[in-house]
Amino acid sequence: MKNILYITSQYPTLTETFIAREMQELVNQGNNVTIAVIRHKKSSLGHAGIIVDSAQVIRHPLSFSNILLNTAYAFFTAPTAYARCLAELIQDCIRRPKYSLASIYMFLSVCWLYKNTRYKGFDWIRAHFLHTEAIVAHWLSIFLDIPYAITAHVVNLYHSTELLRQVVANASFTIGISHQSVKLLYELGAEHPLLIRNGVDLEQFHYRISEEGLNEPPLILAIGSLLPMKGFDVLLRALSTLQKEGPPFECSIIGEGHERNNLELLIQNLSLSHVYLAGPLPFSKVTYYLARATILVMPSQSSKQGIDGIPTVLIEAMASGVPVVSTCFAGIPDLVINEYSGLLAEPGDENDLARKIKWLLEDSCLRARLRENAIRMIRSDYDLKKNGVTISMFMDSYPSKEKT
Repeated sequence: MKNILYITSQYPTLTETFIAREMQELVNQGNNVTIAVIRHKKSSLGHAGIIVDSAQVIRHPLSFSNILLNTAYAFFTAPTAYARCLAELIQDCIRRPKYSLASIYMFLSVCWLYKNTRYKGFDWIRAHFLHTEAIVAHWLSIFLDIPYAITAHVVNLYHSTELLRQVVANASFTIGISHQSVKLLYELGAEHPLLIRNGVDLEQFHYRISEEGLNEPPLILAIGSLLPMKGFDVLLRALSTLQKEGPPFECSIIGEGHERNNLELLIQNLSLSHVYLAGPLPFSKVTYYLARATILVMPSQSSKQGIDGIPTVLIEAMASGVPVVSTCFAGIPDLVINEYSGLLAEPGDENDLARKIKWLLEDSCLRARLRENAIRMIRSDYDLKKNGVTISMFMDSYPSKEKT
């Protein structure tokens, strides 16, 4: 049994279910999990997120007196670690001044975490995303003198390459969820990064072997945060073309985000009478929609606000027997192999997306073939239980250091 501290920016959250599922699986294996939430402001969508059973949650209380107390405690009780992390902080601020405030906040979070976890007997620190969470894990590891493991999801880097090289070099092991993120870890100096996919608990998804009982007209389902990188504006333009050419359809888009008003206006301007923004929904409602959808579309694209790795909703749809259309972008082609486990369109190309959606809606034999190939891939590489055992195995192979 291991005592694991997870570093997260927010919890619970609707948009990072893969992290909650991993934590839950490690709890199911008999480990103790504590979730350290470093973002002061709670997510408005937290009510719909997955709650990890038996996990303790600690949150960063942001106040001036708290900041003074924590930083003074860290300075006087661990001056060497304090000086090392502060030096890395200053260098990162000089190299990436745009993110200086974020870097300073991370350092203050580490001082708070150190004071509140020093005597808790943690064996491991775990973090997803190669930015805020990973840097906090790296600095906290220096203070607590315990190992940490990180998972890289996407390839956009916000902090200096030099700092991230330190983060990668000092991790006991690193994980990439796609060949693209594994390649990034190699480029940052990781010696043997692991390829471990974001998994789902296959017992939570009912895989359908036929299309009996599906919506009529066919339901096109899309799920994700309403952000530019999800490409839902491209989907709406593709649906406008499809509405003119047939076949008939309905479309529900599940999710919330600051693009909602723009998407609502686009739906109105394109006269998309059968397209609905369903808002954020809990997991139980998502599975309800998946059970009735004919296809799922995930039109990810590049955006200044960020990029996708492998959207979890694609894995969930394939585990449910829902054929998918996505884009040849980021890590998606690892999962959606064109005309084998799904269809891929060019990112941002509404006409290509419309063609792929139309083809899949009209060809039941293609849907059946894609569905069968997809579930084989999911059972082989995206099974949460098997992937959780792999993570535990690697933690067991790196004995924890003595706490100081």
